[in-house]
Amino acid sequence: MEYVASTSEAQSAAAKTRLKKAWGLFNVPEEDFSAIELYLAKKVPLTIRIDIQGLLPHLMSDPFYRYGVLNMVCHPFSDSRVSMFGSAYLLLKDSLRARTTVATSKENLGFNIRRVGTLDNMWHIIETLSTHEVTRIHAVATGRRAKATVTPDLKYSEIQVHGMVDMRKDVAAIVVQRQDLQCTMRRSLIEDLSKLYLLPVLTCEELDESLGDRRWSTVKETKAKLTQTSGNVTRRSIKVIWKFSTAVQVTVVCVTEGGKAAKALRATRVWLQPVLSRVGGMEGMMGVTPGQWHAGVQSEIAFRHSPSFQETEAVCAAVEVDLWARLKTQDAEKVA
Repeated sequence: MEYVASTSEAQSAAAKTRLKKAWGLFNVPEEDFSAIELYLAKKVPLTIRIDIQGLLPHLMSDPFYRYGVLNMVCHPFSDSRVSMFGSAYLLLKDSLRARTTVATSKENLGFNIRRVGTLDNMWHIIETLSTHEVTRIHAVATGRRAKATVTPDLKYSEIQVHGMVDMRKDVAAIVVQRQDLQCTMRRSLIEDLSKLYLLPVLTCEELDESLGDRRWSTVKETKAKLTQTSGNVTRRSIKVIWKFSTAVQVTVVCVTEGGKAAKALRATRVWLQPVLSRVGGMEGMMGVTPGQWHAGVQSEIAFRHSPSFQETEAVCAAVEVDLWARLKTQDAEKVA
């Protein structure tokens, strides 16, 4: 890591000079170069493609893994050029950036020529990419686009995390495709891994739909939060504004004191179940059957407005307090 950091700085600076000269005809301003550098160093998603049926059973017994790909253009399905590694991917936390290096793939410059850099010094790697991909990186980095299409070539960039990736503390979310959840075997593996390591499950399709004009990194930071633990009961923090849902998740709707509807929260059933079972189950907690409740929520979400982040956060905090008050009351009644 230290060697790559020390050598890549000069290589990156030289490549940046060459690119500025080459891009001179396009009048790319200096602030755009700075925006690209900031994007690559702090915001570009770090992902590890995984084969659900091939790899997940091993991750159940061994939480360590480390080979991945840099999602240069913020595509919700990650980089399709490495789909041979699996349809799903692990979304890594930003804390890994300090010990991550980037390299050209063997398909880019060949087996014997590899360029290696760090996330904050990688212009010499950008230099090897196609004009199509560089143009899209520029658009995403400067905010002109929230996401971009993946280049139809094999010049993708690999990442190497120095030291193992620990599923328990280095992974922000498991991202799968909707078709993965329709397969009983794959869905079971996803649920088991999610429950074991307390990881949220997102779908590529819902991530894609939720982007809109917002930045990919903003969606990631807002939605993929850690679960919290209280005593011997694990639960999803109700403070999380949970936009995504899958076939294995249930929905909680919050309403402010003034009657305004807050955003829906998504919380995985397996995480909520210990709490729900101790407060009389979902029927006792909500006053309706799970099927009726879920169907009613879906129809309400369709027309309710989205309040401000501060308003939603306040409502979520209140719901968390209420939920745990119910739990304590139920425990006290059992003791009595």
